[in-house]
Amino acid sequence: MEPTRRGFVALGCGAVTTAVAGCLNVGGSVETTAADLESTLAELDRPETVIATVETTFDRDETTSVATNEIRARLTGETYVEGSSDDATFRNVDDGDRGWFHDLERNRVAVLDSQRTGESHIEYIYGETTTYFDQLEARLRAATTLDGREVYHVRFDSPPDETVERSIGVLVGNTEYVLPLETKDREETAFQKRVDRIDVWFDRETLFPVKQVIETSDVDLEAVCTTLSLGEPVDDELFAYEPPADALVEEHVFPYLDRYDSLADAEAAAGVEMVPPTRVPERFERAAAAVADYPYADDLRAVSVRYAGDESVGESIRVGVCTGSRPFELDGEAVTVDGVSGTIVESDLGTTVEWPCGERTYYVVATASVDRETVLSVAESVDEDCD
Repeated sequence: MEPTRRGFVALGCGAVTTAVAGCLNVGGSVETTAADLESTLAELDRPETVIATVETTFDRDETTSVATNEIRARLTGETYVEGSSDDATFRNVDDGDRGWFHDLERNRVAVLDSQRTGESHIEYIYGETTTYFDQLEARLRAATTLDGREVYHVRFDSPPDETVERSIGVLVGNTEYVLPLETKDREETAFQKRVDRIDVWFDRETLFPVKQVIETSDVDLEAVCTTLSLGEPVDDELFAYEPPADALVEEHVFPYLDRYDSLADAEAAAGVEMVPPTRVPERFERAAAAVADYPYADDLRAVSVRYAGDESVGESIRVGVCTGSRPFELDGEAVTVDGVSGTIVESDLGTTVEWPCGERTYYVVATASVDRETVLSVAESVDEDCD
């Protein structure tokens, strides 16, 4: 899975210090229900800051790995994470406007606009546990203690004989695990993993998720927070980040998207025309078109059209053309698209192929449920002479 800027959702806490105004306490009586917790969680004041050390154990294909992350986050959006795993060490800083992703082993820094979308990392943590209540069957197993802390232990299961409309993105350390909650019988893909169970231990005072155990058909994980403080001051200097002078610094450009009902409307708005593909799998239907404007690249625009497949797992294919070279270089495998040399990249999140067409660049981006051969077939069906 690809890393994201956020730090964690799955947490388990050994020692927690709280300084949170307006905290609600559901109480430890036997009459407390999962519905009570859900209602209280929706109204609870969020802590202004989170300071934590998170240790996460992953079991995948009989292999165990451990990741450790030191995290500082503010409700206003700033985030600082230092992490290490079996094969990587990193430092990620987001000041709310710009993000720096520093690979400490290779001494490479990726810089990009902050990916904030109106919610802070702390809001995301609480939002994900709220999603569990919304999308899964919740059972309060016990009002108990965990390492001396009073907690509620809640088990979440996929609803029987019901299709859940969305997936859950669980962020652990510096990595997001997308766990679609599809319950219909269908062929499972890399992007359609079944959640066997999620167990969450909530701190009784703050309803912060102090421990999670997640079992899926792909990976089992348990996260433990060895220290956690809520509402304590976080130093401003952590977010005033300057990359080391000897680091390789790469600016990444993410476009602003304007969506249109039709490809013709998008082409007219951008002053760019594209040739749509003629071979798209039957299960896909043409959805919205879009115009991408790259804020740091002079006069660089792209027009694209999206084809929607199984929306319950976010399945899609996007085909587009850029007026020049795309601003992010693909580091992948060489392929030929209709006689033109191009590049293809495959990952857990999906497949991207791009190829030059005169001074322009065509591209196809598909989610992981779309196989490589289909992506290349769609690309080959774009009938524009690129010689």
